[in-house]
Amino acid sequence: MASPIKSLTPEAYVITPRRTPAVPNSNGTLAIYKQSTYDLHSQQSTFEWRILNLQTGKSLLFTSEESIQDVTWIGDTSLVGALKFEDNGSTRLIIGDGADLKKGYYEAWKYEGPVNTLKIVTIDDRLFAITVVGEVTPQGMLYNPKMAPKSYSTGREYTAMSVREYDKWLTPQRDTIWYATLVAGPLDNETYKFLNGPINVLEATGLDLSAAAGFDVSRTGILLAARQLTVKQGTSFNYNVYYISTSSLMNMRIRKPFALTSAGLEGASSSPAFSYDGQSATFLQKRKGLYDDDKSCLVLVRNINGTPDITEMFMSVDGKGGWALSPLTVIWSKNGKEIYMTAEQHGRITLFKLPILPSSPENIPSPLTHKGSVEAVYSFASDVTSENMLLVNMSSFVDDTTYETLDPITGEVKKLFSFDCNGATFGLHSGQVEEVHFQGAEHHEIHAWVIKPSNFDVSKKYPLLYAIHGGPSNAWKDHWWCGTWNLAVFAEQGYVVFAPNITGSTGFGEDFAQRAYNNCGGYAYEDLVQGLDFVKNKLDFVDTTRAVGLGISYGGYLINWIAGLPLGKEFKALVAECGIFSTLNMYAADTSWFQADLFKGTIYGARENYERWDPARYVSNWTTPHLIITNELDYRVPISEGLAAFHILQERGVESRFLSFPDEGHLVQKPGNQLHWLETVLGWCNHYVNPVVDGDREGKVVLGKAVSEPGWRV
Repeated sequence: MASPIKSLTPEAYVITPRRTPAVPNSNGTLAIYKQSTYDLHSQQSTFEWRILNLQTGKSLLFTSEESIQDVTWIGDTSLVGALKFEDNGSTRLIIGDGADLKKGYYEAWKYEGPVNTLKIVTIDDRLFAITVVGEVTPQGMLYNPKMAPKSYSTGREYTAMSVREYDKWLTPQRDTIWYATLVAGPLDNETYKFLNGPINVLEATGLDLSAAAGFDVSRTGILLAARQLTVKQGTSFNYNVYYISTSSLMNMRIRKPFALTSAGLEGASSSPAFSYDGQSATFLQKRKGLYDDDKSCLVLVRNINGTPDITEMFMSVDGKGGWALSPLTVIWSKNGKEIYMTAEQHGRITLFKLPILPSSPENIPSPLTHKGSVEAVYSFASDVTSENMLLVNMSSFVDDTTYETLDPITGEVKKLFSFDCNGATFGLHSGQVEEVHFQGAEHHEIHAWVIKPSNFDVSKKYPLLYAIHGGPSNAWKDHWWCGTWNLAVFAEQGYVVFAPNITGSTGFGEDFAQRAYNNCGGYAYEDLVQGLDFVKNKLDFVDTTRAVGLGISYGGYLINWIAGLPLGKEFKALVAECGIFSTLNMYAADTSWFQADLFKGTIYGARENYERWDPARYVSNWTTPHLIITNELDYRVPISEGLAAFHILQERGVESRFLSFPDEGHLVQKPGNQLHWLETVLGWCNHYVNPVVDGDREGKVVLGKAVSEPGWRV
């Protein structure tokens, strides 16, 4: 193991370069990734797009211009396209040579507004389809906020919901896909220019695009997730997948979206993906009509450009499906014989292989990975063997980014690059992570992760940091969290971190995930109680008299819930980030569809369900020191929830602290804010349990003064 350069302190964590998944070119010789690095002194981030040679492991700079984004390969060539944002709001399409960076790049087109999500695919040898996503005005033009006329008022007015979504207010503009064709010049002049377009793909279709649900482009057309504009927003997220052919797109006046539907599936569709020849496709779809967190079903489409043959895979007599897991992403092999899927499985994101030729709805995927989590996977055809290969982007609790090639036939893995030497850069190692199981509510087996300090000594006692994940449909997974909730950072402060996948967690079967519905503080609370008992009885190296409890989102709700119940008295301090204070206030959130699903009814039709699981019922029992974190752009759990909890704590004389960021939403994403978050949260926890082993205080965070406290207060 390499000698550690530094320990994983909050400062080291925040300044460590962060990288996007590496995307290979068609023959797997090169890959593109983006790297961002935060500087503590300038308080600025620098950005680099880099080209990685997959044979040598050598990485070269493509550009460090912050205005350049969405760098992507052009079809099956070694050329790359990218978007360059201008100060006036326009966007330029630039093209360069990924195999010869000395040539620089040139401009091929100018979009008159901001666009994103660049995709370029081959139609024929010298013709390419190019798509971007950009907002369209009610008049059908690409929207440019920099050029929009200024209003005399800042008022917002609506006659229907939703009015806010995640961290922004909705506007009259809607996302759409802009389609164009790019043609190569003569062989002696390999410049590219637009042949026609860009055109609004959804013009006059009556469809509302879900860019988040995904779209894909091939030589035969476009697959996209969209819903009818007549569907009432805020109550349903029932997006269907539609196919629009290339011939239809070439006709400037006719759009003929074709809905791809499978009998028995009525829920939200997502993740459409073409085969490489564009003749087949896959997508994911929920079974139920309203948006819900049930299992995604895999749908296979053959002969998409003719009379489509649509098959739901893994069908079973009971309707639950013959495969217990829920696919997250799907890609095709280059030869079209297999598809590869990622899915949550027992606290990991695992990669699976499914043969398609011959296809059978009864086929069950087989796993290709067994450790860590797959962050992204891409298919390419090797120049040497012409066989299909995979570039897999991996991470784990102790390893932030690893790029590997994987042969899906032999299972052979070749590790190309681990940027932190498998954690050794920070002194981290796989031995500090283990899995345990304990019996939870109604005798269900509960999975949990235990993360110890890297210098762990079994003969010593360590304080407990009890971490509760969000959701409820989520899970603690063995991957490197690039936000504030990096469990290795917590452990390096001298804690044993206990992270249970309680009732409602995903990756343990659909029935287990849905047990949290209308039972928010029931089974989950029992699981948490039993988990603490397990730590007391089985983990001799943990001092549970020095325990802190932390939760985010649904986990923040559970912290507020347990604060008024006996379990809350077991902790020296609590941390609730973006946690609901009162379930009766949830209609102020951007997710009215969610609470009706979660509580099995509306507040005016099933009020007793909301009241039953309301943390505010028990505030008279709140006595444990409590840190509240909430952000001004969080429209999922509005800031008023955190303020109400903090005001109650202050009124009751409970030691408490309030942290809020005006420029963050449901998750704290800006590096400087992340450092502040870590200093406050770890300082708060350390203040109450003092995680010092044998006098070692190096890197331990000390709680400072509240930076915004008015000076006139004593």
